[in-house]
Amino acid sequence: VIPGLAQVEDYYRTLQMRCNLFSTKAAEALSRGVPLVVSSELAELAEFVRHHDCGLVVELRDGQPHLPPDVDIRSREMWQRLTTNAVRVGASFERHAVIDV
Repeated sequence: VIPGLAQVEDYYRTLQMRCNLFSTKAAEALSRGVPLVVSSELAELAEFVRHHDCGLVVELRDGQPHLPPDVDIRSREMWQRLTTNAVRVGASFERHAVIDV
């Protein structure tokens, strides 16, 4: 789970947090094939997750988290699909792949 930045107001701190959150938590989780659950406030990471279908993007409205209406978090098939996609995209974050780059 990668939280948003609602409490952060400084532009440079927000930019640094976005870069750091993606490079550590997301890359580590994906390298192990773990689907991500991210805040829509992290625009770049949320777009990555949507594009690769490797997790869920949570919208924050009125201070409360909201999943897309078509998401059933109890669906085994959904989690299998997200995990399969996380494994696929996560291969580029595995240790050997990073060392090769």
